[in-house]
Amino acid sequence: MDLGAGCGETAFFYLNHGADHVICVESDPEAVAHLRRNFEGDSRVTILPVHVDSVKIDIEGSEDGMVLETHFPFRFRSVRQLGPNVKLWRLEKRWFSLHNFRIAAAHKIRTAVLDKLGL
Repeated sequence: MDLGAGCGETAFFYLNHGADHVICVESDPEAVAHLRRNFEGDSRVTILPVHVDSVKIDIEGSEDGMVLETHFPFRFRSVRQLGPNVKLWRLEKRWFSLHNFRIAAAHKIRTAVLDKLGL
């Protein structure tokens, strides 16, 4: 599952490295249009044009060693203790970082140059 799929770079990566199916979740209408164009007719990709506020991962113990990948610097903030071994956490994005600036610039370049060239 690719939350915040953008135009599908990560979905391409997953598919090229053995994934049978990728679910792309994206709320930006422009990015959804790119996703649809990039994966038109590809039955291995499901596109969900929705906004996600919260994510729960509960796969009965397989969370141990799970990889959480994000493109943005963040920090975890404890929200509340739910039980002796269960804590609720919130990811807090830092508002400015050089990485965020580079990602924004890359998206602008793609829109301004590559999409106009049909690439």
